[in-house]
Amino acid sequence: MNTFQGISASGGIAKGKAFVLSVQERKKTEKIPITADKIPEDWERFENSRKKTSEYFKSLIDQTNSRQAAIFQTYVLMLSDPDFIAQIKAEHAKQLVHIEWIVENKAKEYADMLRSSGDSYLIERAEDISDVYGKVIENLAGKMPLRANEVPPNAILSAEFLNPSDAVLLSKQDLAAIVLHKGAPNSHLAILARTYGIPLVFGIEDIEKRIHTGDEVIVDGTSGLVFVKPDAAVLKEYDEKIAEEAQERTRLAALSDKAARTKDGISVNLYANIGSAEEARLALEEGADGIGLFRTEFLFMQSGLISEERQFEEYRSVLEIMKDKPVVIRTLDAGGDKIVDIPGFSFEEEKNPLLGCRAIRLCLKMPDIFKTQLRALFRASVYGSLKIMLPLITDIEQVREAKALIEEVKAELKAEHIPFKEDVPVGIMIETPAAAIMADELAKEAAFFSIGSNDLTQYGLCVDRENAQTAGLFNELHPAIRRLIVQTAKAAQKEGIPLSVCGEMAADTIRMTVLMSAGVDSFSVAPKKIAPLKEHLLRLTAEQIEAFKEWTESAMDAHSLEEKLNAFLSGTHLNGAQ
Repeated sequence: MNTFQGISASGGIAKGKAFVLSVQERKKTEKIPITADKIPEDWERFENSRKKTSEYFKSLIDQTNSRQAAIFQTYVLMLSDPDFIAQIKAEHAKQLVHIEWIVENKAKEYADMLRSSGDSYLIERAEDISDVYGKVIENLAGKMPLRANEVPPNAILSAEFLNPSDAVLLSKQDLAAIVLHKGAPNSHLAILARTYGIPLVFGIEDIEKRIHTGDEVIVDGTSGLVFVKPDAAVLKEYDEKIAEEAQERTRLAALSDKAARTKDGISVNLYANIGSAEEARLALEEGADGIGLFRTEFLFMQSGLISEERQFEEYRSVLEIMKDKPVVIRTLDAGGDKIVDIPGFSFEEEKNPLLGCRAIRLCLKMPDIFKTQLRALFRASVYGSLKIMLPLITDIEQVREAKALIEEVKAELKAEHIPFKEDVPVGIMIETPAAAIMADELAKEAAFFSIGSNDLTQYGLCVDRENAQTAGLFNELHPAIRRLIVQTAKAAQKEGIPLSVCGEMAADTIRMTVLMSAGVDSFSVAPKKIAPLKEHLLRLTAEQIEAFKEWTESAMDAHSLEEKLNAFLSGTHLNGAQ
């Protein structure tokens, strides 16, 4: 027996025979010059390939599975993006190089821009762009796509890497699990694997030497462990785990349509963080009470500044999907690690971009960009329950300036006889120490607060969590961060405005418990975190949560607080916090 430790991308346990799939990296296309008279013919080849690729993705859409369908509908939209196609066409005419090279380089340019953002969500979307336009190039070259019948049913698929557009075909063959060398936990491949309940582990080097077709394999997608030719003891252990897992899936699935409540019936709002309409559908299926954070910057990072109409369509889609459930859409949070191509403005010139002209600062500096987004938002407001959220607020004047621009937009829409909702709530993110300290004054201007715990911790502790040298200092339970959160919660309660938390802190059961003891009753998390949090809430009572308040408001260090809460939540303290 051989045991390998990989990285989990989709949980669950599977047992079966290995099937090793040899997947070759796409070779870089050659830069072949063409004459101007060949441009129309070359462009026609591209259009035919683009349409063929679009039809291929449409053929993969399974309308009975909205998550899978949403991913491939997004791929189809990527292939019909008028801005990106116009850029390809302009570059083609300008450079006089065959279309394969132009497509590959424009796709790489966008993908590289997303990868350089530092945002894990956007980095994963870079892989989608490479996948989509890689298929266009393959069609130009006359290559056939992967066929599902190559893989036997219930196989453990092993490969160097796998494109998500290929993986969906494999799912139709009752694939048991996937083991890869290259992968990422938030890629669309991982989303598809989680959609189908397929365990996925990546990070296994020299995979074709370590796993062979026909080998008996156990994949533990939760721990990232892969057992090749397991012995009798491991087989027995995992047969028992597979049975337990089936029971757990049944239990969590039953919670998707249940309201989030504590053991004694206290209601809690569990919203979802999303970056696109496709994720709104996933959130709905997972039982979200609404959308607590829709990050709009991805729309801009794909194509630079985009039109009011394109923004309107995306916002409308999310609102229509969620129907009467609240949708909090954050205005453009560009800058820092999220680079958007804005004519006349260079982020690269900033020495410290995280403290530079980003988010609300950028929007107020360039009001035309901001007003275009606000127009799209207010136009979309009639299709659902919209709330608008302003990021990186540090001063009450920023809120007032933004609201003045909102009034200008409303006046313009009225003059143009364009319908919109007058009473759209405008709230702010509390993600800077300045905002937390001034929360009592900000609460008089804002309709709601949402604590961005990631940035609040980063700015509050002066810790760059992407820096390996300091990442260990990043802890949302630090007493200074707890104090800022408590202060914010008290200010919101005094003014009677809603308060939620939309950072990673909300998705962790221990940290969620701390937040509840501070007075927070609304949380926004990744869609897949909703059911486990509902289950966690059913173990707590309001009395127990109140008992933690003393710990939360104390100067106790983060490690000690975590230990105490771990002891309680694991059952050591059965009668409340002691």
